[in-house]
Amino acid sequence: MAEYVTILAERLPGFEEAMCQNEQFQWRSEDKVFRVNSTGYYRVARFTLDKHWISFKLHELRNLLYMFYMNTNQFLVYTEALGDVEDCVNAALAPDS
Repeated sequence: MAEYVTILAERLPGFEEAMCQNEQFQWRSEDKVFRVNSTGYYRVARFTLDKHWISFKLHELRNLLYMFYMNTNQFLVYTEALGDVEDCVNAALAPDS
């Protein structure tokens, strides 16, 4: 499942752009379990995993894209700060402090 989220985060900007231009967009994972396609004129996206699917309208897809962007940035900030947090914890646990 984590790999599908990563793939979705990578492909979502191009998918949204295609929907804004009323273009057809289709993508299928190598194992053919996860699929993404757009309907064109109605600007509706369909995400399919096995036999389960969910549809998004264009504005909902934009909100999803913004959430991916914010979460990715927040994750990068936490990753960069991890070394400083570890240093603080190690300093606090040191016997001389």
